Amino acid sequence: RCCAGWRVEDVGVGNTECWVTGLTYERCCVPSLGAPRDIFACRDAAPAWSDLRRVIGFANPLGDRPLKAFHLDVKECLLGALAAAMATALHLSYDDRHGKAMSAYSKADWLLRVVMRSSVSLEELVSCGWGLFTMMFSLVRSPSSAEKFGLRSPYHKSVELLSYPSLHRVGAMLAPA
Repeated sequence: RCCAGWRVEDVGVGNTECWVTGLTYERCCVPSLGAPRDIFACRDAAPAWSDLRRVIGFANPLGDRPLKAFHLDVKECLLGALAAAMATALHLSYDDRHGKAMSAYSKADWLLRVVMRSSVSLEELVSCGWGLFTMMFSLVRSPSSAEKFGLRSPYHKSVELLSYPSLHRVGAMLAPA
């Protein structure tokens, strides 16, 4: 809650109401390379966040978990809220009988902008356990979400040709020896 750039004026300073009794943005919010902060695991938040993170981490079927988390307080778990919004948008792009897909996509877009304004390192985004990059890839790769949200990728044709196993082989080829 304190380090996120919820508003544009919070960038680089965080929530100024948090900085009392010797706490500062620099002391609490600036990430250190090689030491990802555990705050993005959301262990002290509502149990629905931990449940969603666990099933994402183990690549289990998500069921209605993203939709449950989608309605929780986003300030309680910023990266989990982003994951829940992307998963909800992806799910609703297939079945949008109630017309909620675009609002889920808009919420995901807003949360991504908050994350990008916040002091989150690439290392933390990669190792947080929320599968954010996989979900972004799924949004672009899914014909229903690409059509629903007007997503266009310059690599769309080549992305369609790549299966997940072939992506893993490419990833293994690029990994340092």
